[in-house]
Amino acid sequence: MLPLPVKRVLLKARKRVWGLWPPRHIFVFGGRTPYWDNFGRTLYAQEPVFRAAVQECEQVLLALGGKSLLAHFESPMDAPLFTDEKRLIHFTIVMQLALIKLWRAHNVEPHAVMGISNGEAAALYAAGGLTLPDAIRMSLTGALVGQVEPPAYGALQVNADYARTQELCAGCPVGLYLMLELEPTRQNLFCALADMENAKEYLRGQGVSFYQIRIDPISPYHTPLLKKHDAVLREPLLGIKPLPTTKPCYLATIGKLLPVGTRLSWDYGLRILQEPVFQYSTIRAAIDDGYSVMTPIGTLPFSYFSRSAQKRTLEKVRFISPFQADTAELETFAAARQQLSALRLAPS
Repeated sequence: MLPLPVKRVLLKARKRVWGLWPPRHIFVFGGRTPYWDNFGRTLYAQEPVFRAAVQECEQVLLALGGKSLLAHFESPMDAPLFTDEKRLIHFTIVMQLALIKLWRAHNVEPHAVMGISNGEAAALYAAGGLTLPDAIRMSLTGALVGQVEPPAYGALQVNADYARTQELCAGCPVGLYLMLELEPTRQNLFCALADMENAKEYLRGQGVSFYQIRIDPISPYHTPLLKKHDAVLREPLLGIKPLPTTKPCYLATIGKLLPVGTRLSWDYGLRILQEPVFQYSTIRAAIDDGYSVMTPIGTLPFSYFSRSAQKRTLEKVRFISPFQADTAELETFAAARQQLSALRLAPS
């Protein structure tokens, strides 16, 4: 990787000859992002490529022992899907895999991809590092977390840098675990709800400002608490045969670029579950490498980002329209294609 001063010189030179080529474009795959009851149904009904991709994923999912998702797309509203953590994780990756195929059908191929948390499986598929069935296998492992660790945890956001947060977690008299690097001076932590008040008292004593960001119980994703469940969690991964990547791929578990030609270990899915999400470092690495246009594959991909945090981190990035609950799917997808076309990143 080039030193940062050299990168800056090259980026300035690129700006001077802007008319010679389009900006660098990256697909972004979020993790456990928000969804709404009818998400994907219009695309399924109106876009044959998307529908065929969902049906392909359904066949793979059922063959691997997963639960069917087709009722959400084909039957009256399947609201229970969004209260079933296991099915919701499958739904996330199926939507992302189907959207990859839809974008390809419209001749849109990014220069690179970025995966955050559960979205890393789809990012690896888009980068050529996993087959579609193996990407779904990785989601099966994530879907087991709620079975081995019941949802008994909450989240705190602390105003401290990474090193200080590590010290806080190590010194806390109750379990406190770094879960997400949100910004250089802001981190998200997991703590058992039963220990939450003791953790808060400890943080106050350390002179650290914080607030609780999650009230509803959740399982302890991205923490070493899951290491004791390796035998169960690795089971769906045993058949995975990773491939060398064919596209630059930024992964939030690693926190940086995975160079082209990298073949990850078959059990990388365990790392995604057991290690923190380096969201800020990953975004920053892509921006520093010159990726100035980001297309979210699905909904808004960056967890726990406030408007002010997004502005600070993504100030110089063109963010292509994501799907949102209050916008029509076909119109949103068409608007995204138009935005990319104006930037010479999609056919006109």
